[in-house]
This record gives sequence, structure tokens and C-alpha cells, in this order.
Amino acid sequence: MERLLARENQLDKELQRHKTGALREQYEEIAKTASSVGGIQVISRRLEGGDEKQLRDIADRLKNDGRAEVVVLAAVHDGKGSFVVSVRKETVNRGVQAGQLAKEFAALVEGSAGGRPDFAQGGGKNPEALAHALEEVVPMIKKMTVKTPHKP
Repeated sequence: MERLLARENQLDKELQRHKTGALREQYEEIAKTASSVGGIQVISRRLEGGDEKQLRDIADRLKNDGRAEVVVLAAVHDGKGSFVVSVRKETVNRGVQAGQLAKEFAALVEGSAGGRPDFAQGGGKNPEALAHALEEVVPMIKKMTVKTPHKP
């Protein structure tokens, strides 16, 4: 019995290493997909094989590396959709709130979300709706963006 448990733990660790490696390979591809929305760099993507922790890690890395100011990543895990929203603090000051964006996203996937102005996460019962929800991220950000006055 102990050998079976030890083997199961070993296989779990190997699976996690494999998933992490696959997500690392996706990182550069994801980073290249940033688009500008009113001068804000946005990445909105679905990841294959990611769990909540991995979504958080990749979103924070993309934001902290300066690849994007707003990152929305989603995945299907255990038959349910999950997602994270990470926003740079400077962008929060422009009106883009992660918590609000996550709530609007969650409504599209029949789920719920919560978090802070700079980070939020959630999930939904309708993973098939993730693609549409990801397409709606840019219009959501456009509605939230506060125009900062330019000084001559």
C-alpha cells in the first residue's frame, strides 16, 4: 500500500513537471499576442492544461516582465472553466480594475469571481463559453478605461 501511494505521488510530481514545461513553452507564444487597447498592452488567452496556480504564475510573470499591463488567462480544469485577471497598478489608476473585469468575465461563463483591483480570479460552469468571454475582454477594458488628460 505504501509503495502504491509513493508511486502515485511520484507520478503526480512528474505530471506537474510536464504541465509546467508545456506551459513554459507556451509563454513566449502568449507574450507575443499582446495587443494595444487605448495604449494599454493586453493579453487575453486560453491556456491548455493549466490549473489555477499555473494561470496565476504565468499572468504575474507576463505582467511583471512588462509584456502586458492587463493579463486575462483562462483554462479548463476538471471540466470547469477557471480564469485569472492581473492588472498593473498604474493601469488600475487608469480605471481598469481586475475585480470588476473578473466579475464581468465570470458572468459570461456562468460563474463567479472576486479579488483586488490588481488581481482577481474566478471560475465558471460553462467552459465552452471561455472563447467568447476572452473575445469580450477588449470591449470590457475599453469601457473601463479612464482617459488621462495630457498636459501640453
